Amino acid sequence: MKRTLLCCIAVAALACGPVGQVPTAVGTVSPKTASPTPSPSPTTSVEVLSVTRLNGPETIDLVTIFGGSTTIRRLLDQQKVSVLDANRSVALITTDNGDRLATLDVGSGAIRPLGVSSPGGLGPGVLSPDGRQAAVAARGADLSSYEILVVDIASGSLRHLLQIGPTEYNRAGLNPVGWSAAGILVTPGVWDCLRKGLFVLDPESGKLTPLADGIVGVFSPDSSWMASSGQARLGDGPYAGQCGWVNQLTAGPLGSTSLVIAEQKNRDFSPLDVRDDGSVLYTVDDAPLAGAPPQPDMGVYLEAHGQIVQQLGEEHVSQWVAGKLIDPGTALVAKIVIQGNSGSAEIDLVKLCFATDCTTTPQTVASISGAYPSPSLIVLRDPAST
Repeated sequence: MKRTLLCCIAVAALACGPVGQVPTAVGTVSPKTASPTPSPSPTTSVEVLSVTRLNGPETIDLVTIFGGSTTIRRLLDQQKVSVLDANRSVALITTDNGDRLATLDVGSGAIRPLGVSSPGGLGPGVLSPDGRQAAVAARGADLSSYEILVVDIASGSLRHLLQIGPTEYNRAGLNPVGWSAAGILVTPGVWDCLRKGLFVLDPESGKLTPLADGIVGVFSPDSSWMASSGQARLGDGPYAGQCGWVNQLTAGPLGSTSLVIAEQKNRDFSPLDVRDDGSVLYTVDDAPLAGAPPQPDMGVYLEAHGQIVQQLGEEHVSQWVAGKLIDPGTALVAKIVIQGNSGSAEIDLVKLCFATDCTTTPQTVASISGAYPSPSLIVLRDPAST
């Protein structure tokens, strides 16, 4: 496979270095500086749902990018909802403290209840590729039993697809994390740390088929690729936080062996997004509770076409929290500007660098202020084309 070869080239180049030079450790790429790039401009119209949780309530904005211009339209402002998934028509949301399922019309901002509820809470959930159905995790009133529901978006009718006992899967049920042509992608729930293990759930029969071991990360738009963090034995120092260093980044076709893209001791790797061609947008960071200022190699990176290039540095640890590759040359990234009760977050449009002789110039498209902001991004796609 062509992309497998590119991945191997990337790993080999980083591990061994160019001929005649000192070998370079995988994942250690120094920042580059050069002349500024022009303002980013996606080649086609792109819509992205920007969702910022503010210590409970969520603010939802529709970001449209086309022809060098960006428009922002607010759909909801600090409402007690939670966005589970979205396409260009609707967002799948929960209301009433997560107990009831509804849709949010992306065009009008209107909320339509689906008549589906669970006393123990609903979510995570995902929309089917055609947008006609949703798969949603439901927790029982006893707070220990779980099930997966399939809901018809038009009528609100539901099917009880899979019952999950209270002692199974970390006593946390199964979480839908994607819906591919092969079926619903689910992973065991966790109470903390990293999700591990991936299954395909047949949306008709409820049959579970193991797909992948290891840490579950992010999926490409057609769910053909997955990029994940990993934990390798590299001789790391003490970790300022829970769960230990995630000092490795892997990527590969879903269901196949993943390849190591980068690894480095005393660093946390977190995938933000992966394209259908295997390009990966990710962050390199310190431990979340580290007190020292960030090092120059920390920030946002792009792995594409067999090369890794640092795109952005950072001013504080855990600054970059979300990102999407919205076309081959452009990304939308979200960062925490100010942490805490009087915090602020920012959404930036970035023209990506594919070589070491350029530098990125972020263009701010939205700013949100409030208590403990936590932004996320969903690229909206036409259900008919997924």
